Amino acid sequence: MLDEHAITVVGYKRYVIDDMSYIIDCYSKTYQNYFRVIKPLFISTLKKILHVIGIGRFSEKEAFFFLYRELRALEDVMGDKPFLLADAPSTYDAAVFAELTQVLLGCAPEVERYVRENHAVLVGYHERMKAKYWPDWQQCRAD
Repeated sequence: MLDEHAITVVGYKRYVIDDMSYIIDCYSKTYQNYFRVIKPLFISTLKKILHVIGIGRFSEKEAFFFLYRELRALEDVMGDKPFLLADAPSTYDAAVFAELTQVLLGCAPEVERYVRENHAVLVGYHERMKAKYWPDWQQCRAD
């Protein structure tokens, strides 16, 4: 479910709608210069791919409807469990954590704000996964 729409909506927002404006600073200066050179070709190709996939045919509002619907469904599946399927994390949790990280930290600030305000269960889940597997999260992000 998350692979079908969530990550494609994040890519659509990140690279096409926002024209890489939020993501470019995450790369080193060398890669930033590289991306500036190839950006027109990259974005043009990505637009075609997203159009073929289908998500590129929707407006931003329509595309985010899919993302937010899936986040609500994920929250419903989790319920009050500490992890996706049980009391201990599984490989599914690793995949969900990766997708949620992209939504929370790899997209535009308004997307992160929406998720933090409307999906407390998922934010708590993300924090539990970080605490369990990446207690040095801030240091890793800084390096």
